[in-house]
Amino acid sequence: MNYKQILLAASVACAALVGCEPEIERAANEFFYPSSFEVDTVRMWHGYDFALRFTNIAEYSPSKGGRSKERYKQYVYYFGDFGYREEGCWGDCDDINNWPSACCVCDIMSIHVATQEDFDEAHPAGSYIDDLMVVRLESAYPFIKSNYKLDGYDYNYRENRPDNEFYLNEVNPDYLKLNGHCFAYLNFLKSPAVKGEHTFIITVEMGADPVSGYVPEFKPQEITVSF
Repeated sequence: MNYKQILLAASVACAALVGCEPEIERAANEFFYPSSFEVDTVRMWHGYDFALRFTNIAEYSPSKGGRSKERYKQYVYYFGDFGYREEGCWGDCDDINNWPSACCVCDIMSIHVATQEDFDEAHPAGSYIDDLMVVRLESAYPFIKSNYKLDGYDYNYRENRPDNEFYLNEVNPDYLKLNGHCFAYLNFLKSPAVKGEHTFIITVEMGADPVSGYVPEFKPQEITVSF
């Protein structure tokens, strides 16, 4: 048993023995378990974005009937997600905008993008181009970690980027926890040296479900873009 499982067991025991269980019907988030992911290409003003979405999900939410109320309780204790939200306000209010209202229970361990053709001299076919990608991540964890006091995303004025946006090879790991259904947007910092069609392989590695211990394994996704 690892320290996270020990913490979870201790929390549940505390609730059972001394009646310290919070009102979990008022937890801030619903939870879901992912079984795969898909990639879509989105044409933006600055170029192309890759939108990454979790698919084939099992949701755990008493408010929606839930697949397992007991399992939902375990996730609430594990993540410490006891913040109250008024119905109809979550995700629609200016002070807490952009936070996902449903969260993936497994951490994202890594996201990589590999090019199938030569991208430039430093990135030949078969190599990662993570250093050429910017990723914007949807995560509720920084909000929960701040004890529900962090209001939206502040801006990093040094690079004029929101706090949830990173170079793909320099991601803050806090933003790889409790991600939403559409969990990441990737965009290129530069175009390939040679114009035309380029194919990319995107891989996402997941951590274990903290309740069951099961680790999802995702098939890499291939996507072709015309530059």
